[in-house]
Amino acid sequence: MKQQHAARVLLAAAPRGRLRGGKIGRRDRWYGLEARDDFPDFKRWWHRQGKDELGGKDLESRKDVDQAYEEWLRQGRPKVK
Repeated sequence: MKQQHAARVLLAAAPRGRLRGGKIGRRDRWYGLEARDDFPDFKRWWHRQGKDELGGKDLESRKDVDQAYEEWLRQGRPKVK
């Protein structure tokens, strides 16, 4: 019963049309970048370091993804744990 109440509270608190549930790997859109061989390294960098470095916003467009990937390349493709 408590779980149902908590879910309703979360749904009520989320802005209309902006509910994003599920695991992070299933929510993100990569606009074809996932086909690259180095994608797993980029994805790990993005979630652990790059997002904070680039302002903390989600990648919402193909342009955002390309800019983040270019920044990762510019930094020498850093590998993070």
